[in-house]
Amino acid sequence: MSGPPTRNAGQSDYRALALAGTAVTEMAAPIIIGVWLDNKYGWAPWGLTVGAVLGIVGGIAHLVWVANRMNAEPRKPQPPKSDASATDGPK
Repeated sequence: MSGPPTRNAGQSDYRALALAGTAVTEMAAPIIIGVWLDNKYGWAPWGLTVGAVLGIVGGIAHLVWVANRMNAEPRKPQPPKSDASATDGPK
Protein backbone atom coordinates (compact mmCIF):
# COMPACT_ATOMS: atom_id res chain seq x y z
CA MET A 1 0.00 0.00 0.00
CA SER A 2 1.09 3.54 -0.58
CA GLY A 3 1.39 6.28 2.05
CA PRO A 4 -1.43 8.40 3.43
CA PRO A 5 -3.82 9.88 0.90
CA THR A 6 -2.85 13.30 -0.34
CA ARG A 7 -5.20 16.24 -0.02
CA ASN A 8 -6.61 17.48 -3.29
CA ALA A 9 -7.45 21.05 -4.26
CA GLY A 10 -11.17 20.53 -3.60
CA GLN A 11 -10.56 19.97 0.09
CA SER A 12 -8.86 23.34 0.48
CA ASP A 13 -11.94 24.96 -1.08
CA TYR A 14 -14.14 23.35 1.56
CA ARG A 15 -11.72 24.41 4.28
CA ALA A 16 -11.97 28.03 3.12
CA LEU A 17 -15.76 27.79 3.01
CA ALA A 18 -15.82 26.41 6.55
CA LEU A 19 -13.58 29.24 7.77
CA ALA A 20 -15.83 31.83 6.13
CA GLY A 21 -18.92 30.29 7.70
CA THR A 22 -17.25 30.25 11.09
CA ALA A 23 -16.24 33.91 10.77
CA VAL A 24 -19.77 34.98 9.83
CA THR A 25 -21.26 32.99 12.70
CA GLU A 26 -18.76 34.37 15.22
CA MET A 27 -19.54 37.92 14.18
CA ALA A 28 -23.31 37.58 13.84
CA ALA A 29 -24.17 35.49 16.91
CA PRO A 30 -23.20 38.13 19.53
CA ILE A 31 -25.17 40.77 17.61
CA ILE A 32 -28.26 38.56 17.50
CA ILE A 33 -27.93 37.79 21.21
CA GLY A 34 -27.52 41.52 21.93
CA VAL A 35 -30.70 42.36 20.02
CA TRP A 36 -32.55 39.62 21.87
CA LEU A 37 -31.34 41.01 25.22
CA ASP A 38 -32.40 44.52 24.14
CA ASN A 39 -35.91 43.28 23.40
CA LYS A 40 -36.19 41.10 26.51
CA TYR A 41 -34.81 43.54 29.10
CA GLY A 42 -35.27 46.92 27.37
CA TRP A 43 -31.53 47.66 27.31
CA ALA A 44 -31.59 49.24 23.84
CA PRO A 45 -29.16 50.10 22.31
CA TRP A 46 -26.57 48.63 24.71
CA GLY A 47 -27.11 44.95 23.95
CA LEU A 48 -26.69 45.54 20.23
CA THR A 49 -23.66 47.80 20.77
CA VAL A 50 -21.85 45.39 23.08
CA GLY A 51 -22.78 42.43 20.87
CA ALA A 52 -21.46 44.18 17.76
CA VAL A 53 -18.16 45.11 19.41
CA LEU A 54 -17.68 41.63 20.85
CA GLY A 55 -18.59 39.98 17.54
CA ILE A 56 -16.29 42.10 15.41
CA VAL A 57 -13.31 42.02 17.78
CA GLY A 58 -13.71 38.31 18.50
CA GLY A 59 -14.21 37.41 14.84
CA ILE A 60 -11.20 39.36 13.64
CA ALA A 61 -9.03 38.00 16.47
CA HIS A 62 -10.02 34.46 15.54
CA LEU A 63 -9.33 35.04 11.83
CA VAL A 64 -5.85 36.38 12.67
CA TRP A 65 -5.22 33.35 14.90
CA VAL A 66 -6.33 30.93 12.17
CA ALA A 67 -4.22 32.71 9.53
CA ASN A 68 -1.15 32.55 11.76
CA ARG A 69 -1.77 28.86 12.45
CA MET A 70 -2.14 28.11 8.74
CA ASN A 71 1.14 29.90 7.99
CA ALA A 72 2.91 27.89 10.68
CA GLU A 73 1.80 24.50 9.29
CA PRO A 74 4.59 22.68 7.47
CA ARG A 75 4.04 22.55 3.74
CA LYS A 76 4.88 19.61 1.54
CA PRO A 77 7.40 20.46 -1.16
CA GLN A 78 5.88 20.54 -4.61
CA PRO A 79 7.44 18.24 -7.22
CA PRO A 80 9.16 20.13 -10.02
CA LYS A 81 7.08 20.63 -13.12
CA SER A 82 8.23 18.49 -15.98
CA ASP A 83 9.15 20.44 -19.06
CA ALA A 84 9.54 18.27 -22.15
CA SER A 85 11.68 20.85 -23.95
CA ALA A 86 14.25 20.91 -21.13
CA THR A 87 15.24 17.25 -21.50
CA ASP A 88 18.54 16.34 -23.07
CA GLY A 89 17.16 13.17 -24.64
CA PRO A 90 16.63 12.41 -28.34
CA LYS A 91 14.02 14.37 -30.21
